[in-house]
Amino acid sequence: MAKKKKDLDLASSSHLNQIQGSTNAIFNVIFVILALACIIPVVFISISSEHSIKMNGYQFIPSAYSLDSYKFLLREGQMIVTALGVSVAVTVIGTVIGVALTMLIGYVLSRSTYKLSGFFTMVVFIPMIFNGGMIPTYLVMKNLGLTNNLLGVVLLPAINIYNLVLMRNFFEGIPQSLFEAATLDGCTPMATFIKVVLPLSKAALASIGLMFAVAYWNDYTNYKLY
Repeated sequence: MAKKKKDLDLASSSHLNQIQGSTNAIFNVIFVILALACIIPVVFISISSEHSIKMNGYQFIPSAYSLDSYKFLLREGQMIVTALGVSVAVTVIGTVIGVALTMLIGYVLSRSTYKLSGFFTMVVFIPMIFNGGMIPTYLVMKNLGLTNNLLGVVLLPAINIYNLVLMRNFFEGIPQSLFEAATLDGCTPMATFIKVVLPLSKAALASIGLMFAVAYWNDYTNYKLY
């Protein structure tokens, strides 16, 4: 009887969560319109002539058309491929370094047995409130020889305090009994981290990795500054 009632509840819940065909069609039309509203202006701007832009500015429907922008892209194809390669390389390397540093620092700060955990947690949280500013950061980067160098744009965003706090809180949520069981089985702290903590942290690491990848891919200011 209880099983039958449970099946009925699941069926009712599934029915409530379903979207009707007409509603789904309306949503699809709305999303298509929104997508076209973003794409069409870009297309019209890309085929605007330089003279039209100088005379009238950017218009939804340009007064004169030109394919010079596409000719430029085809002519400078090697430069675009090189720039794309640099962006991909910086994103991949930076994401790997960022996830590794965030994972290791967050794990250390989450361990109550580490005596300096409170001190270093405070040190980590201070930049979250008080930032050094653009000029001091630039001077530090210059003194370290990280200007005019791709290493600068890789290392500077590698530590994100928000991501670090998320990982620290996640590691604190792992039951202490798992660490005690690993210790009784003879695991060293590093073995415990690799065999117990990492397998439980796949979802968190994927989320942090995605945020790092998006941040590196969309980065523009650091390239202009350093």
